[in-house]
Amino acid sequence: MRIPQIDINPLRVLGVYANSTLREIEQNKAQLRAFARVGQKVELPLWLRGLTLLPPMPNVTEEMVTQAQSQISLQDDRDNYVRFWFEHNESLAKEDEQVFSLLCNNQVDEACQLLQQRTDHAALKNLLLLSVLKDDWTQIADCASKCFEGDLMEFRLFMDAVVKASDRANGEDSNQLLDYFNDESWRAEMLKVLTNNHKQLMEGLLEHLKHVPADNAKLLKRAYDKAMVDRKHLIAICNLNGEESLIHQFYLCEFGKMLCITLYRYATLQPYHAHELRWICAEFLTWWIFVKEDDPDYPSLRSMHTYINSVLPRYGGGSRSNDDRVTPTINIDGKDNDGCTIPAVIIAFLIFIFAFSSGGGSKKAKTYDYNRNNMSRYNFSVPQSIQMPQIPQDYDMNKFIDSIANRYITGDMHYDINEVSKMIAQRQLMQYSESYRKRVQQSADSLTQKSSEAVKKVDSLKTNADALKNADSLKKLLETLPTVIEYK
Repeated sequence: MRIPQIDINPLRVLGVYANSTLREIEQNKAQLRAFARVGQKVELPLWLRGLTLLPPMPNVTEEMVTQAQSQISLQDDRDNYVRFWFEHNESLAKEDEQVFSLLCNNQVDEACQLLQQRTDHAALKNLLLLSVLKDDWTQIADCASKCFEGDLMEFRLFMDAVVKASDRANGEDSNQLLDYFNDESWRAEMLKVLTNNHKQLMEGLLEHLKHVPADNAKLLKRAYDKAMVDRKHLIAICNLNGEESLIHQFYLCEFGKMLCITLYRYATLQPYHAHELRWICAEFLTWWIFVKEDDPDYPSLRSMHTYINSVLPRYGGGSRSNDDRVTPTINIDGKDNDGCTIPAVIIAFLIFIFAFSSGGGSKKAKTYDYNRNNMSRYNFSVPQSIQMPQIPQDYDMNKFIDSIANRYITGDMHYDINEVSKMIAQRQLMQYSESYRKRVQQSADSLTQKSSEAVKKVDSLKTNADALKNADSLKKLLETLPTVIEYK
């Protein structure tokens, strides 16, 4: 891992420790200047020329010494460089000398073994720096917890620079780094550091999208493509804080809004082939579901949505109502359509119940594991077929229905009911659109009415006890529908 404060540290140029006194620093500066003026070479142990974890050290000139001195002239700058350089322990001078001798010979593992046998602050600090250079997060977490014990501010300042330089900390799975911190308080602090890093990167991304020239199609397309790559920071925020967290909700809506604006600007600039316009419209409608109606810019965003809808019919995309926020859905025949997924699944489920009441066969249900942290919701693909679960013949129907409702209420993550779990997997789309929820409720109300009529017909037949039992079961299933629809 390459940390700029380590790679270009002026304390290394001056050949001094992070905790060297000002007098020692001045002595080294004077010595280096004197040797530089007469062209005589000098070698200082703290240059660590043989340590390949650091960039090569050039021959030190008088100009380099002057620049290094200016870099630590201000206290804040000096503190920053001190934070990222090696220390020594005067009472353990021989041990330190041995450690740095090994580092100069690039014997990093041997030096780390010596440092691990010590518990003094200098040893912990030096081991921490070497762990950072080696990108060893197990040691980073352990050493940081010990080195900064009782000093949260130093921990934050140090780890903030580390996560900025770490590929793992900047990836969508940065939450996995928390597992290296055994102590709950340090884990919580690390969560704040990681979240703050991703927030800053998201702010930069949104700011960049705002300032892309609206009349340059090439730059707009490039900005959109870059945003698709950089959305990993949005996914990381979700993995760190949860999809329902306010911070994730905020950046998700802002991200969707800026992508819609970018796509609209791109669509209006020049004539495109039909397939290009279809792609633009599809991407716009995909991100439109995250635009909130209480957004101050919603009127202008709405006009963009109207424009996109006007483009769709001319290029085989179909028409959209101005009040619709489109999401990919599954129809009962297994085709990919636009509309409401949840009522279709419920209808299919009720049809299955009726089929079972008539004596249908059974198949072993497929287990579906829904992971709340699975960010595949950003990939709006849908299955092409529906395989409804079956219920064993000897299964008590009332208990079966009760178990469905209980799973929704308790939030059980493992479902035996394949298609019902897919319905729950769409819940994050429901919460962003009031019109979507209204259409779901309307469809559910219509379904309830039609199903109630079917129950009355079954009830009126009164052919046998089984028919009455199935009618009661169906009534109870209908009572669970509001729980299913309102579940988030």
